Amino acid sequence: MKKTFVEKLNRACDSFARAQICVLHWRHFSAYNVWFFSAFAVATASTFMMVSVLGLSLLTMSAIILAIALTMILLAMAIKIFTGEERHVQYHHTLAIVVVTTTILWLANQPILPYLDLTVFGIGIFVIVGRVGCFKVGCCHGRPSSWGVSYRQEHADDGFVPYYVGVRLFPVQLIESLSVLVIVAVGVLVFFSNYTPGNFLTLYVVAYGFERFWIEFLRGDPERPFVLGYSEPQWTSLCVMCVTVGAEYAGVLPRSAGHLVITASVVSAMILIAWKRSFQSVISRRLFYPVHIQELAEAIEVVTGRATEFAEVTQWSIYPRRRDEKQISIASTSLGIQLSASRIRNKTDEILHYAFSHRDGGMTGETARLLAQLILTLSRVKGAPEIRSGRQGVFHLFVPSQRESGLRHS
Repeated sequence: MKKTFVEKLNRACDSFARAQICVLHWRHFSAYNVWFFSAFAVATASTFMMVSVLGLSLLTMSAIILAIALTMILLAMAIKIFTGEERHVQYHHTLAIVVVTTTILWLANQPILPYLDLTVFGIGIFVIVGRVGCFKVGCCHGRPSSWGVSYRQEHADDGFVPYYVGVRLFPVQLIESLSVLVIVAVGVLVFFSNYTPGNFLTLYVVAYGFERFWIEFLRGDPERPFVLGYSEPQWTSLCVMCVTVGAEYAGVLPRSAGHLVITASVVSAMILIAWKRSFQSVISRRLFYPVHIQELAEAIEVVTGRATEFAEVTQWSIYPRRRDEKQISIASTSLGIQLSASRIRNKTDEILHYAFSHRDGGMTGETARLLAQLILTLSRVKGAPEIRSGRQGVFHLFVPSQRESGLRHS
């Protein structure tokens, strides 16, 4: 029953993930652009509705929305100029929008907190709808998983990372969309029950920071830098939450003891996770970092693409190198993982053989097992693999072309 449900869920995710959207059966548009502009339109309409409910100025809110649009455009242009590539980082845009909105309201001598509440409300609506667009095209994607979405070549042609084509990824974009939907729904209740200016702002910032901190562990895109084992958005979440709680206790924002507890829980989690990681090897800690997965995927593509010659073997074993055998290509990652591949043939099977080790030695059996699973996922190999330990810290992964799936470790 469970397997059937997962298979149905996977098929639903695959069918929903489309890089292009056909409009009126005659023209195709980028799904990202369609959902981006739809998100902005829905966020704007929802914000104006709340402006009317709270009795605020539609003119002031219109000016803020215009400033938000200009801020998003200018920030995207600045990022492209300085980095050389077009990137839309949601946290960067949110912080820039809050700063610009606060400055405009201060210069116009308007009440800051009520309009900031509505601005952040609109940002939440934008994230709810916009993350669906991210899911459809594959940006901000998750890590390899047993359930989720499998992107296709059409997504790679539209900018999706090619080494994850055909690899099932956790649908982290949809999870974030749903979690933000819950946050905004709770925030709407704040608007209609004992509303105090600034309540929605603090609720959203702290709740989203908490959600984003944990959901980052499921993200698989490699563009974000890591510092001391945590991604940039995780550090940003912590900083924003601490500043918000500090402003609450300084009397600038309405105070909530729950926000202090939530922020303290994130700090405690970071300390405990760092303490646990201190007992792990560097390889074990960083093996599944998104940037290392990218390096490993590229290494697999290189060594597998050059493994065109078949070596004949008569039994299922670590096959011997012959003097006349061609030199095998070896690729290495930044963690020192060395990988080579070859194709061998016994009496019944054609076998893809991977050999991997660490350049300094000392790879444990558990690390080798995890690495083997990752290699199988990224190479999209079908068959029943077998992993064996060889001499001098080298592990060997054999994948027959015709067997049932499952991993044995001997």
